[in-house]
Amino acid sequence: MIAMVWNARGLGGRRAFLNLKRLVTDNKPCFMFISESKISSNVARRWANLLFFTGCISVDPRGRSGGLILFWNETVYVSLRSFTCGHIDCSILGSNLSWRFTGFYGNPAQHLRKFSWGLLRRLARLASYPDEPWLIGGDFNEIKGLTEKKGGGSRSFSQITAFVEVLDELGMRDLPSSGPKFTWLNKRTGRGRIMEKLDRFVANEDWRERFPAASVTNGGFYGSDHRAIKVQLLDRCSKTRESAPTRFLFENKWLLEDGYNEMVRQVWSHGSVTVSLPERLKDCGQKIRAWAHAHSDSIPKRIKQISRRLEERLCSEQIDELSEETRKLELELEKLHSQEEMHWHQRSRNNWLSLGDRNTSFFHKCASGRRARNRI
Repeated sequence: MIAMVWNARGLGGRRAFLNLKRLVTDNKPCFMFISESKISSNVARRWANLLFFTGCISVDPRGRSGGLILFWNETVYVSLRSFTCGHIDCSILGSNLSWRFTGFYGNPAQHLRKFSWGLLRRLARLASYPDEPWLIGGDFNEIKGLTEKKGGGSRSFSQITAFVEVLDELGMRDLPSSGPKFTWLNKRTGRGRIMEKLDRFVANEDWRERFPAASVTNGGFYGSDHRAIKVQLLDRCSKTRESAPTRFLFENKWLLEDGYNEMVRQVWSHGSVTVSLPERLKDCGQKIRAWAHAHSDSIPKRIKQISRRLEERLCSEQIDELSEETRKLELELEKLHSQEEMHWHQRSRNNWLSLGDRNTSFFHKCASGRRARNRI
């Protein structure tokens, strides 16, 4: 089971939804909590359907800020316990294990953050039974120490102390994590750059005993200034890949590859005029297959490589030509996502849904269903 939390910084635009879709496709969470959604409950439910989640709880934003969402799929049962503009509290039942999860969003205003800590104390008094396993995840908008901040002015020591005290009072501890240390980046350069660890998962002793191997990974930004973080509770079943077909199959995604058109033009022009058309087509297909093999890095692998380079660039201390290099990587990433969509669209054979909608998961499910029918 994989759970995720992410401060999306708004999901109202098309690009923001595409980033959310890529996040879900990359990580396949069983349930995820999103803060600062800035969309209505009706839109959140529509996004849930498009992302193939079976359940959705949404708290509407106040004006142009705030908004919370909890998505989940068919592998877990979620029972809502309470919610406010700063939290969604629920019970999780999966694999015959019942426990409590709270998606939390600390007040972004420093002078109001004490009310967020008061909310946590009230939630602690609402436990279903003593020693109930409890996991809290989200954007707390606070750090636990000066080592969790880099750049900018000094953080208020009293604010840090208040946060640490409420976690100690509730018996909450950070889960072991991997990946970049800082989860928030203001994406400025030079002396204006600030990085902090604002997002985390914390759990009480009973939850940690129930999931001793739980591990947290700090992921990418996906268009936000907050990293998406995930906790893996159980091992996922590995999927086996089918061997590629031996006959030549044209891939539409090749049309987006640099150098493809020129390669085909050269191969076709070098053929002898005395050779029959079927022979020339066969020879051209073999050359294209050889070219494709030389460019055989999978699109998901290349997407991960470019995403990693983009993330390193965003977090780099080097500021020379930062914006230009970042823009180049973003354009390359956009092209790869278009190729991935085209790849699954071709296999799905669903022509009623147009390219450009970025419904890669939908196309993938259609292709998987067609493979199953072909086996029968």
